[in-house]
Amino acid sequence: MGQQKSIIISGEPETLHNKEQNISTESKIKDAKITKKFQKAENYEDKAKKVKPKKKKSRSQKYLESKKQLPARMVESPKEAIEMIRSISKANFPESLEAHFAMNFKKSDKKDFGKLKIDNLNIIHVKIGKTSESEDDLLASYNKIFQEIKSNRATAKKGVLKSIALCSTMSPSVKIKL
Repeated sequence: MGQQKSIIISGEPETLHNKEQNISTESKIKDAKITKKFQKAENYEDKAKKVKPKKKKSRSQKYLESKKQLPARMVESPKEAIEMIRSISKANFPESLEAHFAMNFKKSDKKDFGKLKIDNLNIIHVKIGKTSESEDDLLASYNKIFQEIKSNRATAKKGVLKSIALCSTMSPSVKIKL
């Protein structure tokens, strides 16, 4: 029949030519939206380039020397860990010796734990003594705290104690095998 077909929408006839114009305007709108998306992406990339990377944690020269002196970061017994920490002590004052017990707790178990404080990461931080004290005294303090943790009903279940680490105020930590 004829070259032009008419479509009636809302009472007005629309020719094929008008329909092509509508399609071309729709494609222009889509192209504009796509270019805006690319511009936004480029802006995000520019912002990402401007963001400074996090700085690595800087350590003191004494700490790094102490870390190099450690023969191993994991030992079999607390006695070995105490000896190692005392041997690498570089501070000009008697440092505090601390034990850190990483626990696998539920929220309800935390309430029943007693005098020891537990942080948000389920770690118990306990001061054992000073590095100037004798090894026997430090070991006795450690054993007393360890027995208190083991005897508590919240830790009576197997697998609640995940790891143990000892460290002094300004030294790297030494882990104790369970």
